[in-house]
Amino acid sequence: MVSINEEKQDDKKDNTNEIVQAKKVVDEQILIEQYKVAADLYKHEDSLTWSKLHYFLIVNSAIFVLGNMIAQEETFAFGIAGGVGIAISILFFISIANGFAYIGARKQAVMDLEKDLDGLDFITNPHIKGKPLKKVFKTGTKFAVLLFIILVGIMWGIMLLNAIC
Repeated sequence: MVSINEEKQDDKKDNTNEIVQAKKVVDEQILIEQYKVAADLYKHEDSLTWSKLHYFLIVNSAIFVLGNMIAQEETFAFGIAGGVGIAISILFFISIANGFAYIGARKQAVMDLEKDLDGLDFITNPHIKGKPLKKVFKTGTKFAVLLFIILVGIMWGIMLLNAIC
């Protein structure tokens, strides 16, 4: 015969088990939502940084065309265009370099959440298994883009020096 105390203890164990399972499901759902938000932020920062590079090219092209049109009448126009071009290059360099820093932070947040989600059955992370996380996404893109901006700034500097001399 089962005593009333034993039945109450069994009920408490069942309730505790149900609470633990419910908490685990809620935690997994929260992690999945955090992952979605982190991935969206990463995509947004990446898109924003490439848009900045696009605008950099448009602004530099406009400065060059305007400087060339005005230079047909006034020789100092290339000097002004060169000075403005250098200023634009410096500003965009700072903005895009900060964008790459944000992308790196967002990417790390996504990878950290992927590590947390790795234990779930329906999440597969092939780039986590057997590979160091810090080496997964290393590319020369950041270096190439920032070098390009520096080279455009140098071009504007040469244009400015030619106009002055």
